[in-house]
Amino acid sequence: MISIAALRTSATSMVGDGFPLVLWRGEGRIAGSDDAGLDLLVRGLRARYTWDRLDVTLQRLLANHTLGVDELGGGSDAVGIVSLFALLLADDVKVLGAEGLLVLRLPEGTPIHQYADMSRSR
Repeated sequence: MISIAALRTSATSMVGDGFPLVLWRGEGRIAGSDDAGLDLLVRGLRARYTWDRLDVTLQRLLANHTLGVDELGGGSDAVGIVSLFALLLADDVKVLGAEGLLVLRLPEGTPIHQYADMSRSR
């Protein structure tokens, strides 16, 4: 089972590391981590995420089986979250880069909401 505690441990140990962005060209970087949250640099813009926000977003991915940049607002903070999850959950998600979308590899149950058209073959 994917948990925010595991993601937090991984992200904290990767401060300073870069990662490819989903949907956008370029690279993000984990800029900092503390008890309150995580800081990312996304194409030069700093974004602050609380652990609660990341947990809510992770639960959204697990409930809906997908997570997209557009559904999170489409800005640098959305690209940052989706790209971070693509990095930290690489074994658990497929990344559809052109759509800015993560899809769970082994979803459980029926999705609560389906924000993406999953009827197309991949």
